[in-house]
Amino acid sequence: MYNGIEEEFCSIAIKESSDLIDRIAEHPFYVELMNGKLSYKKFKFYVQQTFLYLVDCTRAFLIIAARANDIETMDKLTFIARKIFSMRSLCEE
Repeated sequence: MYNGIEEEFCSIAIKESSDLIDRIAEHPFYVELMNGKLSYKKFKFYVQQTFLYLVDCTRAFLIIAARANDIETMDKLTFIARKIFSMRSLCEE
């Protein structure tokens, strides 16, 4: 359950980013994807780029974790890195 502060934050975030959300939804890639007209070649490239991003993002979190000054921060960052890294398997299927 969200508390009042979290609900207020979410409302503000959605309101402030609604133009961006609309522009993303209107992007040709997503329009083609939603209409079932996206080519396999474009989709494959997108998945490959997502895979590379996940690997690099994992690496970045682990570098930051290695430089953390306390165990708690290191634990949280390595946990996040593990979760991100595990998502790469979705790109390999």
